[in-house]
Amino acid sequence: MRSVTTREVEWDEQQQATMLAYDLWEGHQCRQCGGDLTETTHVDNDPANMRGVGVYQAQPPAECYRCSALHKIQHDPMYAKDQRALIHRVKLVPRGTPSPFH
Repeated sequence: MRSVTTREVEWDEQQQATMLAYDLWEGHQCRQCGGDLTETTHVDNDPANMRGVGVYQAQPPAECYRCSALHKIQHDPMYAKDQRALIHRVKLVPRGTPSPFH
């Protein structure tokens, strides 16, 4: 009697290629802003380079209404329980839908 053991590889070729591509992509991202370093560090985008083609310019912040709703419920005195035990949820509902809280 003879037995043969066949083992599957941990990662197939597609998974390996995907992870290698992700690693390459991640290595080209700024650790602070997440921008692509080939663009964000290019001399053409240096504000001191008068021959450059562009400069980065800060934009006004945008309000995330979902975050605003979460912040409101997290600071509502009605829910002054131990915040570590609460799971706050937000749902997009049609305008005019009464709030279940007030």
